[in-house]
Amino acid sequence: MTNSLELALSECFPLPSKIHIADILSFTGQFFDIKVNPHWKEAEAESYTWLKSYGILTSRLDKSGLGQLGALVYPEADLLHFRPSIDFLIWIFAFDDMFDEGNLRGNIYATKIVIDNAMDVLRNPDTAKPGSKAVAALHDVFDRMRREASEATTDRFIHSAELYMNAVLEQNERRAVGSIPTVQEWIQLRRDVVAVQISFAVLEYSLGLDLPNQVHNHPVMFELELAANDIIAWTNDIYSFPAEYTQGDPQSLVFILMYNERMDLQSAVNHVEQLICGRTRRYVNAKSRLPSFGPKIDPQIARYIRGLEYWIQGSIHWTFASPRYFGANGEKVRSTGIMDIAGPM
Repeated sequence: MTNSLELALSECFPLPSKIHIADILSFTGQFFDIKVNPHWKEAEAESYTWLKSYGILTSRLDKSGLGQLGALVYPEADLLHFRPSIDFLIWIFAFDDMFDEGNLRGNIYATKIVIDNAMDVLRNPDTAKPGSKAVAALHDVFDRMRREASEATTDRFIHSAELYMNAVLEQNERRAVGSIPTVQEWIQLRRDVVAVQISFAVLEYSLGLDLPNQVHNHPVMFELELAANDIIAWTNDIYSFPAEYTQGDPQSLVFILMYNERMDLQSAVNHVEQLICGRTRRYVNAKSRLPSFGPKIDPQIARYIRGLEYWIQGSIHWTFASPRYFGANGEKVRSTGIMDIAGPM
């Protein structure tokens, strides 16, 4: 029986062999800086060795340059905090790939077991027993981070992890039956499944910050974090489309717009680019309205916001530097603005 996703893919044929993409990196670069952590190479080698010891580092991840991504999104972390931050970053890619490309894709029962176990080791790190190599690796890196992190940062990490895990389960449930969300359903799901919120908790840890809940609960700070999340997720939705379409599993805002709004591919990409520009301007506007929280907290907030901006700019830059999305053609895609589209396998 043909499911909704297969029907939707058939409706998208034929797609153009190439599309034009805007220079988002230059646009966001008007507002956000880029910086590289000097401890990059040292920490990267140790992190890969660490993850290999758990047997969950695929050859694709090994060649993706995730250490460079860590250096770009956590550029101001000292070595003590940088190494666990990279460990978690590489782990989350490995964990996510288990559901997108690995043996857990579409397997709801196994997904729930792994997710429940992962949340158990986060909530009860001193007593819970990891049931898989992936969860054992999570337990190890979380145990190291929580010993250095503030209680508030640790709580935010666990809460964000729960949102991420629930979103992974929902996405896998939809994938199993070929269910396609509406545009608004996808935007909300993507905010959680992209794992940016949990990465922002790691950002706090990486900088040794102790931001009280009143800061994160403030509507302006909420808007900053939400806008940063959307910019990161939506740019990835554009750049990852060719690879996901080739695999017959397009999990992106581009595809959701094509299906729900009956847009052609180029129009959908153009629309997402416009959304990204709008979110960037909303971020800049919100930043100008952020109030003071006092002389003890304001310097920490300034470092955190700078970290959000490094995350935005660094992640976009890395997309073209890494072979994960465009192989050896990343710089060519960026400079020409031409992205190749291949048919499903």
